[in-house]
Amino acid sequence: GRSLQAGGGIRAGKLEVGEDIQSGGAIFCDELLKAGGQIKAAWSVEVQGDIRAEELRTGWELCCTGDVDIKSSAQIDREIDVQGAMRCGKGLRAGGTIAVQGLLDVGHGIACNDHIECGNHIQAGWGIKALGDIRAACSIRSGETLQADGEIAAGEGYGVFAGMNVQMQAWPDCAWVRALKKPSGLVSGFWEE
Repeated sequence: GRSLQAGGGIRAGKLEVGEDIQSGGAIFCDELLKAGGQIKAAWSVEVQGDIRAEELRTGWELCCTGDVDIKSSAQIDREIDVQGAMRCGKGLRAGGTIAVQGLLDVGHGIACNDHIECGNHIQAGWGIKALGDIRAACSIRSGETLQADGEIAAGEGYGVFAGMNVQMQAWPDCAWVRALKKPSGLVSGFWEE
């Protein structure tokens, strides 16, 4: 009903807590990991089902075979591997690769220190920034800026959209697109050679 705090790791079939979950190690669940508040693990979080929480923070990687639904922000210090969809009401930050098979939908911004790879659409209300490539099987949509140190590539027949939430005259300042080369299928946003 309330909070669960463990100095070490947590292993459970199904874990549901009304408030916060805090682990000094890793969290492993066979089914569902759900918290009414924050989930915080010093190491990794691995779930063979869905994850639902207000906020999520891991010191290592996040692995989930189902959907991840975070009402606020998620900060993962290493890689993210989600087989379903991943939704964050606010920001998403990852120290490694973000790999999501379903829809990747973030209310604010996405920041990644490696590649972003998605088997569906990538959409963010603010900006998207990756130190590697940004690749999606469908479209890539950002409300403001779109930046990759590598390439930006949407799926065949899909577009790349920046500045979806910005007036067109403000695109040079608030909706620029930067990558190694101009993304094919760039529909909106400011590209400068």
